[in-house]
Amino acid sequence: MSKRQQDRASPRPAGRLKAKDPRAIDHMTALLLDAEKSWIPEQIMVDTAHTIMIAEQGMITREQARRLLDALEKAMALAEAGDFPLDRAGDSLLPQAIDFYVAEAGPDAGGRLHTGRSRIDAIAAVKRLYARNCLLRVYGSLTGLLALLLRLAEEHRETIMPGWSHLQHAQPWVLGHYLLKTFDVFARHAERLQACYHRTNRSALGGAALVGSGWPLDRKRVCELLGHEALVYNAMDAGLFTSDWLLEYNAVLSMLMNDIGRSASDLVVWHSWEFGLAELDDGFCSTSTLMPQKKNAGSAEYLRGCAGDAVGWYASAASVSRSATTIDCDIHYSPDLLAKPANTTWHCLELLAGVYDTITFKTDVMRRNAGVYWSTASGLADSIADRSGVSFREAHHVVARLVRNCLAADIKPHEVTGADLDAAAENAIGRALGLETGWVQTQLDPVNFLNTRVTAGSAHKSEIAKQLDMAQATLSRDRQWLAHEEACIREARTKLENAKARIRAGD
Repeated sequence: MSKRQQDRASPRPAGRLKAKDPRAIDHMTALLLDAEKSWIPEQIMVDTAHTIMIAEQGMITREQARRLLDALEKAMALAEAGDFPLDRAGDSLLPQAIDFYVAEAGPDAGGRLHTGRSRIDAIAAVKRLYARNCLLRVYGSLTGLLALLLRLAEEHRETIMPGWSHLQHAQPWVLGHYLLKTFDVFARHAERLQACYHRTNRSALGGAALVGSGWPLDRKRVCELLGHEALVYNAMDAGLFTSDWLLEYNAVLSMLMNDIGRSASDLVVWHSWEFGLAELDDGFCSTSTLMPQKKNAGSAEYLRGCAGDAVGWYASAASVSRSATTIDCDIHYSPDLLAKPANTTWHCLELLAGVYDTITFKTDVMRRNAGVYWSTASGLADSIADRSGVSFREAHHVVARLVRNCLAADIKPHEVTGADLDAAAENAIGRALGLETGWVQTQLDPVNFLNTRVTAGSAHKSEIAKQLDMAQATLSRDRQWLAHEEACIREARTKLENAKARIRAGD
């Protein structure tokens, strides 16, 4: 190491290692700290709960606990203001936080905070707390999007539109039915977030390095003060030896992002002139630096791009989860596995909600195009099979030949006659059907087509009404779940504050 590098090396307290090499500072530690800044408040909350517990257990004196609590409150105030001091040439967040407490509370008090802990369980505890808070934030935005989709579905419960498969006209559709489908997709993501939350919201503190601690730690008390639902009971499971919860966290958020991207892709297509079914608000669009006429669906395109990036989140988490018998420090050294997925997902949910909240659906274009290109042909085939006694396969052949003949003769669906159908039947099955023109044209009408849908979950107006009621009940349950979990955290925070007050009062 050169003299210049020695001058830049970070000092360490007396212990196992010498000064940190500046190359390790510049190319590793400083980068880790940039990500760890995200969970400084959670670090302080975990430290506060641990301080209260070891004070209540008689592991430190009340005076030492009071000095530590004063230091922790100062740390939190600085963190909330974005001013918590971190030395980019220093160590990771946890040791620097302890250095801060020692400086503020004195070595006798500050040096006792880490009693009974290891970096292994302490970091796992902070990350679980941070992930829990991230999941609740994402969940809150998701329920907001669900409410918006439900409102739009109610408004467009009778808005007829074209439906496609393979980007070809398939069958008439209802915009409200499409929006309810989108609601159900995102509602299932709410279920996944709930399940992931319950497995994430568990207390790791007290696992110590590997096999538990010899100190009389009250793990359940820390669990209670932080608002966790349960302990990660096994001491080894509680630390950085375990990564399944973090893989699930990334997988759930990645799946949610995928459907954000798919919804955005629909809007990009609908916003195009060729489809013309919707128009994004100017505030969510971009234009060209060359072509002045352009109104690009910029926000929706951005969402598609973010969704593409999100595909790699689970793969990244899984690829750094290697060993079941030693600590997965690779995961510790990949802090973006927590902050980036949650922040990206939250921003994208808020953006998608903004796009939907301001979008203009071109209902006249939707109605005009609902049946223009033989999208009711399957309904005609069903009706022929029902009325004429031929098999559906035969009816399908007849209608396919009808479409072929009409395209060749430039006959539109609303112009088809019974004679046209008989000619197609003669070609396809060797005999005429003898069905009158009025009946044929009724079967090809998109409104009639939708009125003939009879199955559960269909686009019939009565079934849409049922689905709206089901969606409202789902949204109500989702909101209740969120309110309950937030109330549990507030209750835990009250317990923590009351415990601090008792320590200060000398109780």
